[in-house]
Amino acid sequence: MEVSLYPTFLPSNACCNRPGSLVNCCGSLPGRKDLLRRISVWTGVKEKVWAGGFKMMSTPSVWTGNKSGMQKLPFKSDGYNFWTWRGYKIHYVVQGEGLPVLLIHGFGASVFHWRYNVPELAKNFRVFAMDLLGFGLTEKALIDYSANVWRDQVADFVKEVIKDRAVLVGNRLMRQIIFQPSDLTLNKLLAKLSCPLLLVWGDLDPWMGSEKADKINHLYPGASVVRLQAGHCPHDEVPDLVNDALSSWISSL
Repeated sequence: MEVSLYPTFLPSNACCNRPGSLVNCCGSLPGRKDLLRRISVWTGVKEKVWAGGFKMMSTPSVWTGNKSGMQKLPFKSDGYNFWTWRGYKIHYVVQGEGLPVLLIHGFGASVFHWRYNVPELAKNFRVFAMDLLGFGLTEKALIDYSANVWRDQVADFVKEVIKDRAVLVGNRLMRQIIFQPSDLTLNKLLAKLSCPLLLVWGDLDPWMGSEKADKINHLYPGASVVRLQAGHCPHDEVPDLVNDALSSWISSL
């Protein structure tokens, strides 16, 4: 059981996950403020907060679930835990006991995009969340980034830190991490899977329409599907529903 949740989540604080975007969400390009201002005009993305020195972005949510009373992973500017990988400091969070579950963020996000998921899932599982190289509080390496780099990072993290098989929970970026080369068709990608698969889909997502979930389910009929009245980021918009869906499905494995 190496891949058990299909990557369908996208970060609400991502500007650079949009096709053709030229802005680095860590704000490292010259003229950052001007670029961010232009992006907000072009795409409707609004500036949100400063967090740990990085400009965060947020897209308007289609639906905001009930978050009152929910535990939230506190933001810590100095981070939680660090693991050295290929000479770089990798930031990660770990909470709870039980079956290992690794949460992998999307483009432009960080472990804190799982702030409403980590504490709840940790009641039943040993939950890890890791900042990929170049994101969040992980070191910003001056290298040629590719999905292969993040794939190797995830694989080594499971081997060296988790040291056990783990349930992977992620988003569209995770699909690129796991399946290479990138020119594989969806049919070929799914043909490589031989493990349990869960689709948690926001049917109101303006970019990843519900028909994509139908296509994946058709190509991989053994998949479980949970459809929510949510938009681009179900785990952030309706975390209570997503946490329930994940907990129930993982417990059934």
